[in-house]
Amino acid sequence: VFDVAIGNPPFGSNTITDKAKARAHLSGMKVHNYVIAKTAMHLRPGGVMAMVVTHRFLDTADAEARAVLSKDFAFLGAVRLPNDAFKANAGTEVTTDIIFLQKLPESDWNSKAAIADGKRWVGVTTVSDPQGKGEVALNQYFADNMGMMLGVWGKFGTMYGPDQPALVARPGQDTAAMMARAVAALPEGK
Repeated sequence: VFDVAIGNPPFGSNTITDKAKARAHLSGMKVHNYVIAKTAMHLRPGGVMAMVVTHRFLDTADAEARAVLSKDFAFLGAVRLPNDAFKANAGTEVTTDIIFLQKLPESDWNSKAAIADGKRWVGVTTVSDPQGKGEVALNQYFADNMGMMLGVWGKFGTMYGPDQPALVARPGQDTAAMMARAVAALPEGK
């Protein structure tokens, strides 16, 4: 059992089959979601988990992994990085989120507060594309906390297609300074 877990789970569409009875609820999840959920199982109550994930973890309409985690974790917040944040060192352009979760004591798993907290990050809504290309899916947390997205969200295109959603940096923006301000805005002392 750990106090802190920090990671960057692998991306992929393959699913994991877990035959252990204690993890049966995780079997069938995509590798990305499985690693996050299994890591969460090894935190003590009050422990904090920070994960670097693709924006799809929070924005996908399939809330399976978020729903599993929302049962025993408080969502502390997230910061969305622009798609060029890792271009220099990883050679990739991908919109990335850093999510922060805190494991609740088992007695709080079904409390009204935990259920309300889950609704603020499990759900997905839509927002208008700034280029006039219709609506773009966006996690409810970011819709309610636009300042935690370090750039402009819209259908700017990705390696998956020209109208795929991406967060792009504003011209001349200081992403490092914006990141420092966003992290400072996260809850303290939890």
